Amino acid sequence: MRLSSKGFSFVEMMVVLAIIGIFLTFSVRKLVTPNAQMKSEVRRFSSMIKRLRQRARIEARTYRLVFDLPPSNVKKDQSYWVESTDKSALLLNDDQREELESEIEADDKGFKADPQGFKPDNTVVKEAPAVLPRGLYFDSIEVNGEEVKTFKTGRIYIYFFPQGYVQGSAIHLTNKDELFW
Repeated sequence: MRLSSKGFSFVEMMVVLAIIGIFLTFSVRKLVTPNAQMKSEVRRFSSMIKRLRQRARIEARTYRLVFDLPPSNVKKDQSYWVESTDKSALLLNDDQREELESEIEADDKGFKADPQGFKPDNTVVKEAPAVLPRGLYFDSIEVNGEEVKTFKTGRIYIYFFPQGYVQGSAIHLTNKDELFW
């Protein structure tokens, strides 16, 4: 008696389904990664901002989150870091900052100290200056001062005060395609 060989055995079907499952797993990860990476970075920034606010209150120090956004024609990464001071700090506009900086003399290396005593602080952002993961960028940063201003280039500061106040701001992240946060 001869058995018919028209069809697939159970083992053959399971092997094919396992291969398809593995292929789908890796291809779905590649499709989801940009959005997941951006969500992860947004959550990380959100928790960093909460830590800065808490540290400012607990330690009675003024912190500021500093962004360095070079123009698009300059081959330099966007970066950010944290600075802090024990002195009482004020929100300064560009003219006030320039006036204070003009009163400070440079040291023998040509370095001018910050007029309000801010110095880099690596307790919140360990590697300063830090950069976003590959493929993510700061699209713009809105800062509330005398008026709300939107910055796409330059050095931007967001202040965290010992009283628990945080300067009103919005940080816009993008992957330069279709994703914006």
